[in-house]
Amino acid sequence: MAFLPATGAGIIASDTWLSPWMGIPGGLALGGFAYGLVWAYESWMWRRHNG
Repeated sequence: MAFLPATGAGIIASDTWLSPWMGIPGGLALGGFAYGLVWAYESWMWRRHNG
């Protein structure tokens, strides 16, 4: 679930502040980073609670 909103925000931010050509690649990179961050946090919490 974190990938889609982060991708949308990344596309807007990259397109606005970096370059119109960086909109989609920047958004996908930010979406992938956000997905990885959420996955790592959820994995850590699951291991913490379930041993």
